[in-house]
Amino acid sequence: MDQLSRFLDPTMTRHTISGGVKTLAARGRAEYGAEYASNGLGGMQNHLPMCLYALGAMGASESRLIGFYDWYVPRLEKRSPAVRRIDQDGWETLLGHHAGNDEYFSFFSEQAEVEGLDRVLDRYLPRLFRGVGGGAFHPLIRLAYALEMDSLDEACEALAAWCMAYRELGDAEFAERRDLRTSVAAFSSDPYFREARPREPGILRRMEKVAADPRFAATVHRSGPPGRDVIAGIARLSLDTFLSAPSFVTLHLVTSSHALRIVDRHVPLQNEWLEGYWIAWLAAYVTLGAPDLSGEHSAHSNRDWADLFDEAVAADDDHVNKFVYSCHAESIAYGEPRYLDAADRYLSGATA
Repeated sequence: MDQLSRFLDPTMTRHTISGGVKTLAARGRAEYGAEYASNGLGGMQNHLPMCLYALGAMGASESRLIGFYDWYVPRLEKRSPAVRRIDQDGWETLLGHHAGNDEYFSFFSEQAEVEGLDRVLDRYLPRLFRGVGGGAFHPLIRLAYALEMDSLDEACEALAAWCMAYRELGDAEFAERRDLRTSVAAFSSDPYFREARPREPGILRRMEKVAADPRFAATVHRSGPPGRDVIAGIARLSLDTFLSAPSFVTLHLVTSSHALRIVDRHVPLQNEWLEGYWIAWLAAYVTLGAPDLSGEHSAHSNRDWADLFDEAVAADDDHVNKFVYSCHAESIAYGEPRYLDAADRYLSGATA
């Protein structure tokens, strides 16, 4: 009997490793909620399904998948059953309240079963992208993994997580459409932002602190993203930001820009949907002190992806595996060898 049998319904047939990923993700979703609390910070996201998929994609064995599952789930809170029903007229009332996990999951599941997931995404993503920074971009990332996993239930859970974590960080009416790097330079060239390093606990709280600053809002007002190639441009900018200032924050810029590309591949993202993401991206960038991105970063790692995969698969770390997987996927998509350096650098611990 294979090791995954203890997670399977007795009537199920034997699963392959890819099937094992789905099995473990489904078990985790059935037993645990989309968020968990850690170090007194509510609203942190459950990374389990994303990690399982990344591990499987990098060649993790069946026993390693189970070992990671067993290591991870003790930090999660048990799933609470629905106590109310959410309907289409009132679905926004619980946005950002860290409540209604099962309610939102049922709401999106019922509609997706009838209309199809793409129709649901077209209807709700325009609104949800206004609060995409909530949960440090993780609901967006979870949605991308769900689409890669081809799991309707995971996609509906990602949308539920997005509703719970929803946080608007400004609603700028952009005065200008600028090249992304020109917009970033407006922050990095200003000593005010170079010294802005909020100390609040957690990425989101620091982003909220930045976004509440009128000077940030005024600069964002002049920094609207261009009308074309925004997703590819953000990916390049995120990589350069990580290489200039490798950190836990810039890691999330890379993984979330990867998620944008995956979601866009399934449901084309309109430019106006991405404005909320751009504001959240800039807020995260400013929390680092708006680092200068003008330096050159050529590829120089002497390791290969197989080495990095082996190290990432062995790590009990719920960000290492996702980051290395994202870097590899983006390196293929854009033909950019510097993603190997980014992954190597994070694994080597060379971050702030």
